Amino acid sequence: MIEKLREELINDIISELDKSVPAHLSDENNEVHNTITQIIVDTFDDYELKVTGSNRFNKVEDSMVQEAKFELVNYKLRGTLTEYLVRLHDADGEVVDYHITDYYNKDVNEITSTKIWELSDKILKIPNYNADVKNDSRLGKKILTFITNEHFYRNDVLESMYVKENS
Repeated sequence: MIEKLREELINDIISELDKSVPAHLSDENNEVHNTITQIIVDTFDDYELKVTGSNRFNKVEDSMVQEAKFELVNYKLRGTLTEYLVRLHDADGEVVDYHITDYYNKDVNEITSTKIWELSDKILKIPNYNADVKNDSRLGKKILTFITNEHFYRNDVLESMYVKENS
């Protein structure tokens, strides 16, 4: 129910923005779309947690907390990048796949950047839908923590980067 309300709100706001922002500002408009979408998602998650004690990352059911479960479906090391496929099984039974790419320096001993995006058909259904997940969002942090704990090489690289940074 709240998921549907969230999507309708995002669609309505983006539709209104598209009507009011000139087409020649499309890059700026996309950044505004992304920011507004992230604010709405975070606000709804906070509201769900505060009001019902659950959100899409955890759900209270019969006085027991059921955590969302992540699954590392696949990963591939490809030269200076590593790709991960992570599946989220949320407490409501929804399953969402995310693609994560770590980009390394030429010596493959430091992660220079990381990109996360949702693999979804919403891109086709919702105009201007942004599948990018910000690394510092609540979901982004949960995904990155999960793959760091699950994947030996990523964890080792981050540890060595931390040690080198603090020496």
